[in-house]
Parts: sequence; structure tokens; C-alpha cells
Amino acid sequence: MTPQEMERNIAFIVEQQAKFSADIDRINETLAKHNEAIGGLLQISRTLLDHHTAAEAQMTEIRTEMKEIARAQKSTDQRLNVLIDVFEKHISGHDHGGPSSA
Repeated sequence: MTPQEMERNIAFIVEQQAKFSADIDRINETLAKHNEAIGGLLQISRTLLDHHTAAEAQMTEIRTEMKEIARAQKSTDQRLNVLIDVFEKHISGHDHGGPSSA
């Protein structure tokens, strides 16, 4: 190999090394941006998980309260039915000349 060929080979290797170095720098910059973006996504995921957990707790509380309301409504319905029966008996007693109409 002549000194000129050796010089060209060395120049080629140096040029390639410079390109590789520049490529590695760009890759490192991109990696840093991706890492930052992933960190942001993780933070968003944690926030969503916290909100989901809070919503689940609220839904559990709402379900419990709805069950209590349903029980109270059933009791109210029963009491109202008793009152309606009493009222209907009272009215029908008046319509038929019962003891109250004298």
C-alpha cells in the first residue's frame, strides 16, 4: 500500500468516525427527549391512576348511599301504602253511610 492510499484510508476512517460520532450525538439527544417524554407520560399515568382510585372510592360511597336510599324508599312506600289503605277505608266508610256520616 502506497503512502497516498494509506492517507486516503486514514482520512476515510477519520471521516467515518466523525459521522458516527455525530450520529451518536443525535441519537443521545433523541434518547434524552424520549426519556423526558416517558417521564411525562409516567406522571400522567400516575395522575390518572390517582383520579381513578378516587373515582372508585366515590362510586363505592355512592353505591352504598343508593342502597340506603332504596331501603328508605321501600320503607316509605310501605308506610304510604298503609296510609292510603287507612284513607281509603275512611273514605269508603263515609260514602256508604258508615258511623262517621251520621
